[in-house]
Amino acid sequence: MKKPTFRRRRYFLPGTSQPRLLLTIQIILALLGLVIAGVLYVLFDRDLTAAYFSAHMTISNVRDILLPTLIGIDLAAFVLSALLMLFHTHRIAGPAYRLSRTLQQVVEGAPPAHVQLRKGDYLTELADSVNDLLQALQQQGDVLQQDLDSLKEALSPVEAALSPDDLASMHAALERLYENARRFSPRR
Repeated sequence: MKKPTFRRRRYFLPGTSQPRLLLTIQIILALLGLVIAGVLYVLFDRDLTAAYFSAHMTISNVRDILLPTLIGIDLAAFVLSALLMLFHTHRIAGPAYRLSRTLQQVVEGAPPAHVQLRKGDYLTELADSVNDLLQALQQQGDVLQQDLDSLKEALSPVEAALSPDDLASMHAALERLYENARRFSPRR
């Protein structure tokens, strides 16, 4: 069976983390551009008259002068941008990891827990949706617990008429239902 394809209709999503992420990346790139321009400006702000007469013997073209400087600038820009991006992407990877871990714990049977992100983290919209989902699961678990309590009360008069084996079987089934309900509503 063919999977349905979803075409991207909008590339810019206002009201999400995307504008803030784009702005941060643009600021990082602008800062790197300013650093490179500043270094080149300082490098080119020297008097060539005195150096020209002695340098023309050893330097054959401008590329020989600029190559070591450009390599140094590129390496410094790479290291600086790598550090900035490492710290910035942590604000995305950290929440993604926390959301993944919380959902995995719920899958493994732990009671639903509220996902709390740090100030400045991205993916807050997703965390809010996951929290809404976990809260809905917990509310459904509460309703299930109440229904089980009502069922247990309704079965009390019937217990006297059951054989010990049937009674044990019914109690085991009720206990399994309670255990499954506790996964969604741990308050009892």
